Amino acid sequence: MASLISDSEKANLVGIFTDVFDTFKREVVVHKDPIKVIDQINLTAIFGYDEFSNETNYSYETNNKTIYAVVRYSENHSFADIDKNTINLIKGDASIKVDKAGRDYINNGKTEKIVFDGKTFNVDGQEMIQRFLDSEFYIFNLKLTS
Repeated sequence: MASLISDSEKANLVGIFTDVFDTFKREVVVHKDPIKVIDQINLTAIFGYDEFSNETNYSYETNNKTIYAVVRYSENHSFADIDKNTINLIKGDASIKVDKAGRDYINNGKTEKIVFDGKTFNVDGQEMIQRFLDSEFYIFNLKLTS
């Protein structure tokens, strides 16, 4: 079947769409579950004698990564559902648009929080896919934590 857009025009339009993302993106920090690091295994646990039988021999290491996203705040904090098939609306306090690498990091494991502008947010629901010709971006709705 014939296409109205040639391959070179399609590549050019996808490049422009990606440039728009690159122009407005900024850093956001995605925090995951902390990593438990065991310092030393205590094999000589003797109960009693005024000492703890099992001393704390582990610590927690922060597990976060900075990714790039386009941030959009909602104006009214909630929108009415007009038509879910044609319009993607922000439901919550903000939304972020990320590329595939950012989506994979957010969805891999448990995301505890997302931090930007000195505010902390939680992911609210599943991501929405935004496609344009051969490009894909992913939108996550966020809720402000108290």
